Amino acid sequence: GTARAEVADDAAYRAKCAPAVAWTNPTTVFQGGPASFAPAVAEAQDGSIVVAWSPGMWGDAEYAIYASRSTDGGAHWSGAFQVTHLTPSIFSDGGPALARVADGSLLLAFVRTSRGPRDASGWDVAIAQAYTIRSVDNGTTWSDPVAVPFAAPNDTVVSMVALADGR
Repeated sequence: GTARAEVADDAAYRAKCAPAVAWTNPTTVFQGGPASFAPAVAEAQDGSIVVAWSPGMWGDAEYAIYASRSTDGGAHWSGAFQVTHLTPSIFSDGGPALARVADGSLLLAFVRTSRGPRDASGWDVAIAQAYTIRSVDNGTTWSDPVAVPFAAPNDTVVSMVALADGR
């Protein structure tokens, strides 16, 4: 799979995305491995761009969340690096959402699907839970996951937005 990013022309971006926004040609962020989908993008406090994605569904480390950084407006990208880590009891981490919050750190929310108890037919029950991880160094390193309580126990997508007052 290939993760691609498109960065708006600087002048159009400064014009608050006027109707005639001009986009550059797509830039490859990551190529190889399983299909990459569900990308999330945020600008870090230092002006770098961080893209996070999940490359698949259930399995081994390839189904964790990966990220890449650009310090030149999206012209070049760091190599892909893993930001969540799976264990034998975790099927996948997926559906990332990414935002810069009031203190300047980056917050990445995602859904972790873990192996639950076996049902009557002997199949493992999948249990989904929302988590967040935080980066205080512009997306270079990330904290351990923190569970976020939410009402629907098997949601597969999370989203978030930083409010004007910083919450």
